[in-house]
This record gives sequence, structure tokens and C-alpha cells, in this order.
Amino acid sequence: MPDITSENIEELRSRLSKELHILIVMISGAWGGLEQTALADVRMLMQNGFKVTLLVRKGSPIEKVIQQESPQIRLRYSPEAVRNYFDSALWRLLHELVDKEGVNLVHCHQTSILGAVVPPLMRRPHVAIVVSRHILNSHNKKDPLHALLYRRVDYILVLSQTMKRNLLTTFPVPEKKLRIVNLSIDLERFNPNLVDRETMREEWGLPKNAFVIGIVGRLDPMKGQDLLIKALAQVQKTLPNAYGVMVGDETPGLDGKYLAELSHGVEQLKLGDRVIVSKASANVPAVMAAFDVFVMPSWSEAFGLVALEAMAMGVPCILSRSGSAEEVAISSGAEVMRPRDAYDLARKIIYLHNSPEIRVQMKKNGRSFVTENHGKPVRLFKTLEVYNRCYRRRIRSEL
Repeated sequence: MPDITSENIEELRSRLSKELHILIVMISGAWGGLEQTALADVRMLMQNGFKVTLLVRKGSPIEKVIQQESPQIRLRYSPEAVRNYFDSALWRLLHELVDKEGVNLVHCHQTSILGAVVPPLMRRPHVAIVVSRHILNSHNKKDPLHALLYRRVDYILVLSQTMKRNLLTTFPVPEKKLRIVNLSIDLERFNPNLVDRETMREEWGLPKNAFVIGIVGRLDPMKGQDLLIKALAQVQKTLPNAYGVMVGDETPGLDGKYLAELSHGVEQLKLGDRVIVSKASANVPAVMAAFDVFVMPSWSEAFGLVALEAMAMGVPCILSRSGSAEEVAISSGAEVMRPRDAYDLARKIIYLHNSPEIRVQMKKNGRSFVTENHGKPVRLFKTLEVYNRCYRRRIRSEL
């Protein structure tokens, strides 16, 4: 791959922005890293002069965010309930977008609905199909139906080498169709020099000498917030100034069950004045800046955008050895913990507390890693490189 320079990006941008009408498909009723990444891509492409249409579900969280923050985005609405396979209403809508509005590249961020997206494009060979995969796959999809669907897909974008290996094992696709496109962070927003570290600490009512261990993300058993509570009970024996902060909303559908479980754990371990659970905040940079250590003890994590956000804010990280997190840790210098092991997490927290010089180096290494590998120019270039291959193959038929 050529070096990522402003000249290379400009060459691709000037060539492709005149030719492509991109449809980003994000038919989701949730609001998490998947949806935020899709919306960030739309904004990135539009800022670089591309014609983009975003297909969303009416009334969804992503649509509400767009109406409030980015009303200039061109929206089209999916049928109310899209079936995973052969949805006739979506079929008609895609034909209209292609035949009447000139869409010639469809970028779908949900592999679960490919059975509805691909069939109507089978007889539209000039339309490229790109799919982003945001999670690891846990079951075999090498069956005739999936083979037929993925034969029509031009490229699958993944977040890491770990995900690439996972899909090669479980998906009916050749390696040449897989491309690693890094997640990106807004480094202007996630800038530790622009955020007051004390803002959130004061809001949470923490003492000045508090050593704060934090998690940001959905409250969900898979995210491992309960492990932090158990680890904190161990840490308290050595570090009486340690506090745990968990920022996020409970996963829809859990109906308060996991939140109740966390509260019970806090009460049982007598940590009532040492653990703070706060609702999701739009000011994530301020939240991250308030932490002394960020932890991501997930049981399974495809990548972990929040870890990159913490690193961008210069916060030392402890990541679970699961999914792509270990790959990120090795590259960034973060500490790694054993999955589902509260004792190991406690040991890592105490180690970092007692090693201020190590924390200083981790801050520098983490910020440098994100800057070099996860800035917007990196994601833009890698995305446009894939789009360029699609353009040459489908639209210009040069390959």
C-alpha cells in the first residue's frame, strides 16, 4: 500500500467524488459504536465532496442524532421492518435509488441484512457492494446461500488482523476480498490539552487524591463491569484511595437486570462509596480525561472504539485478552489482562498505580499509536482505496 499522504488522498478524492453516489446502509435501532462509525463515515465522505445518501430506520437513534446535529445529510428511510432475506419493499427502494437517483456504490454496515440488500442488485452489475464487518463471527457461514450472497460482494472491510483471520475461517470469501480499514478517532475533539481533568471528577464528587479506574460503554455482562467491582474489592485492600467509575446506559432489553446485579455486587462487597455508575455522556473526552486508568474487561470485543478514545486522551489502558483487544494492546503498549479474571485485573491496577513512570510512558505511546494508525486521514485513505478498486471494476470495468 502506498504511503498515506495528503497528495495521495487528494488524488483519490478528486477522481472519485465526481463519479460516485454512495449509499450507506445503517438500518439499526441501537446507538453504539457500529452506528456512530457509520455516521462518522457519512460525515467524512460529505466533507470530502462525495454525494452520499444514508439509509436509516425512521425514528431510530441515528436518525434523531442526524436531525439534531447534521440535518444536511441526505436521508432515505427503510421499510418499517426489513426481513433478513428477500425483502420486496427494500428491493423496490434499492431499485429506485439505483435507477432513478444514480446510486452506484452501496456500503452496508450490517452483514445480517445482506440477504435483503444483495438480491435486488444482482442484475445491476455496475453497482459495487462493500460490506463493513464490526464484530467477530462465532458460527460457520460457509453454506451455499451465503456463498451466493458474498460472491456478489466486492469487498468486506474489517477492523483488524484478528477479524480478518476470523472471517477467513468462517465466511465463504477469498482473502483478496478482505481489507483492513482502521477505525478513526477525531483527534481534534479527543485532545487532552483541551479538556480540564477536574471537570467530571468534581461532578462525581471525588476527592482530590482519588485514583480513578473507569469503564465507558454499554452496561452489559459481556462488557465486564462486574469484573471491575470484584477487582476493586481487592484493590481497596492495598489502595484505599481507589474509585471505580462506570459510564454508560444498560443494553436495551436487559430491563434493569444487569444494573441490579451490579448494585447488588457493590452492596455485597461494601463498595457503596467507592463505585459510581453514571449515565452515558456526550462529553466522552471529559469523561476519559478524569480517569487515571481506563479498563476494558470485555469477555469478547471485536475491537473497542472506547479504548482508542482513552488512548487519544492519554489515559493508560488495561485491555482484556479477547477479540482484537490483544492486538491493539500489543501495538499500543497497553496492559493486557486475562478474560473474566478479576484478580488479574486488580493486580494490573495496583501495578499501574505503583508505577507512575510507566503510566507516563503509556500515555505517550497510546496517543502516538492512535495518531499514527487511527486518525481520520488513515480511514479516509483506506476507504477511498477500496472504493477506487470498486470504481475500476464495476463502473469503469477496467479490471
